[in-house]
Amino acid sequence: MARLYPKVVLFSAERTPERESLFQWVGPVGRNSAILYARKGSGVRISSLDEAQERCRNRTTTSWFTEQHLEREGFSNLLSSPDPRANVRQLMNGEVQLSVFTDITIRRSFARPDTA
Repeated sequence: MARLYPKVVLFSAERTPERESLFQWVGPVGRNSAILYARKGSGVRISSLDEAQERCRNRTTTSWFTEQHLEREGFSNLLSSPDPRANVRQLMNGEVQLSVFTDITIRRSFARPDTA
């Protein structure tokens, strides 16, 4: 709606190079971190984005800044869905090895070293 109609406020959106010219920006109003989550017990362990790109099927949410960032980093193994709940389901069912969310979407307390 913010791209189509005047006088619409979008709260909150991540400011990325792809979005810079699309909006009139005010802020920042907060911060968040992107985290790659693996299912507990999956045995998936990565220490870099390069490893995630080379070894894993990665779930993203369509048009989220996290997906745009991974695309900029050269990821070609992304499975995208407009519904974050589908990403969680596929991660928990073992259909993908990693899913990216923000610490606002899923609290950082869930990102223990043995699960993220």
